Amino acid sequence: MAKSDITTLWLYLAKRDAKGIRILANLQGREHSAVRLTDLTVLQLPSKWHLEIDQMIQDNRLLWEPWIESAATYEELRQRLKKRGYSGIPVNGQPDFMRSELLPPLSINVTILPEKKTMVRKIDS
Repeated sequence: MAKSDITTLWLYLAKRDAKGIRILANLQGREHSAVRLTDLTVLQLPSKWHLEIDQMIQDNRLLWEPWIESAATYEELRQRLKKRGYSGIPVNGQPDFMRSELLPPLSINVTILPEKKTMVRKIDS
């Protein structure tokens, strides 16, 4: 994987009624569209991270659902969320789950993530 292919992956909780989001963690990986996470184990996070993030998800599971999406900057992520109808997006992109800055950025394999299915319409010429 070339260095230029690496981008920031944003793991966040999105409110089910689209009235807000909470950033959980910043990860590194290849570009991937927004996808709802049903199982956190596909990210293959270190066990300490997995336990803490999974606890955050479990504590908020009735009103919030976990998503992962790639965006180079937080401002780009905010714009994408606004286009999808989300409001109440925090101005600051600081994640709730903080990791030590001494560690290298955690890179994950996005090929394991489920693909977002879209319908393509054939245009008659």
